[in-house]
Amino acid sequence: MLFAVGESAPFLAPEITDYNYLIKNKSKLKAVILNNALPKNCASLFEIYQKLTCSVPIYASQPTFLILDHLFCLPDKIKNKFIILEPKKFLKIGNFYL
Repeated sequence: MLFAVGESAPFLAPEITDYNYLIKNKSKLKAVILNNALPKNCASLFEIYQKLTCSVPIYASQPTFLILDHLFCLPDKIKNKFIILEPKKFLKIGNFYL
């Protein structure tokens, strides 16, 4: 799952947030990829991890990880799932390249 939700971010409109699709397809989730530390892209990470009882890795840059940890005091349960992406290195998750 790539967190890049744009202007209609769930944290801006919680009444329309529906996690049913993710809950039903939880077994298909292989990783979470955070493209930056903007709240509109990351604010629902903690709620999704709780609702889905996720154990998949979270890929992010070092600055994104540090900012999120500083802002949200990441719990160890989530902090330990982070894998820091190295600049200019490719990452393959299933058939997906990043």
